[in-house]
Amino acid sequence: SDGKGPMETAELFINSLLLQQQQIVWFGLVTFLGLVILIATYHGRTLFLQWHSLNHRWAGAALLSWLLYGSWHAVNIAVTASTTTRSSTNDEGNQDNKNNNFWFWYNVILGLLGITTAVTAARDFPHKYVRNKVGQSGALSQTAIVTQAEMVEHAFYQGLNLWQALYLHFMTQTTTITTNAASKNNNYQYYFSSIGIRLIALWVVTAPWYVRKQFPVHSFSNNWKNEQKGARHKETIMYKIKKWQYVFYKHVILHGLNITVCIQPHRFNNHNNNNTSQWQLFWICLNAAYVLEFFLQSLVKRKILSQSTMLILNQWLMIVSSMAAMQSVLQTVMWPICLASVALNFSHRHHDVFNTMIVAVVAQGLLFCSVFY
Repeated sequence: SDGKGPMETAELFINSLLLQQQQIVWFGLVTFLGLVILIATYHGRTLFLQWHSLNHRWAGAALLSWLLYGSWHAVNIAVTASTTTRSSTNDEGNQDNKNNNFWFWYNVILGLLGITTAVTAARDFPHKYVRNKVGQSGALSQTAIVTQAEMVEHAFYQGLNLWQALYLHFMTQTTTITTNAASKNNNYQYYFSSIGIRLIALWVVTAPWYVRKQFPVHSFSNNWKNEQKGARHKETIMYKIKKWQYVFYKHVILHGLNITVCIQPHRFNNHNNNNTSQWQLFWICLNAAYVLEFFLQSLVKRKILSQSTMLILNQWLMIVSSMAAMQSVLQTVMWPICLASVALNFSHRHHDVFNTMIVAVVAQGLLFCSVFY
């Protein structure tokens, strides 16, 4: 009756579902952060105004506030863009440049705050004397305590987040001609120059894995080995979920996305640079997940939260983060690359830089053959 064919109707339905999913992420993330900050503020004197470890307390307060501010700003930009009409292409370009500049500095500060919070926690608290049972991790456990080694390991991954944010910004800003454009002009010289720069950038962003062994390593699987069903069965399930979330993070969000952006930068530009709010909400979810599992466990140890409430809040953040990843990352990455990264991880372990570069070079070679021949 409305003249739309089945394909158009299906597309409208899918777009409607994606919009609803995005709105759920907006509401879920802002509500979660607001609730955590409300609890923290209510107990602010205990959490943030004690002289002992004051640097860490203030760094944590700044990080929580920065996460909430970024979430609110991303939602505000998205809502404003959907309810206003820009008068010209120049206005649109100027606004995009302002947003890109804002998010660049926001992500730099977010990364620095994450590293500072982890490092000050490792330095200021006497957790280096903590000895949990073999294999136990303190992030979700009711009985174990977060150790200094876990905080130092956490600082490594916070550094990776900052390093990847700089890499993605560099690739977005400096790659102006894609592989297809180069092949259209039959410009072999430019093609090889461009891919050379991008491969160097990929090596640089992956290079921190050379020093991974210098940081503590904790295995998720150690948390459920020899674990029996009982009071901690729910924790065991969540550790198993986190194990596979980590595999997804490492080979899709990290290596998979980095390689994809290296060999086909337009995929990231098309899916995310034109919708920075959607990408930023995911990035904020990722950074929030890294730090808040430790903070929520601290609230349990201080009797501010119950163990069950802490697990519910962690599940809430898991769901919101997963939905945000489905919107931003899954549409961008090249899945054969992610699967190759996983395969090499299990067959050639502890060689992340070599594995990543091999996958990138082979994928780029196959792409070159398909474009020029």
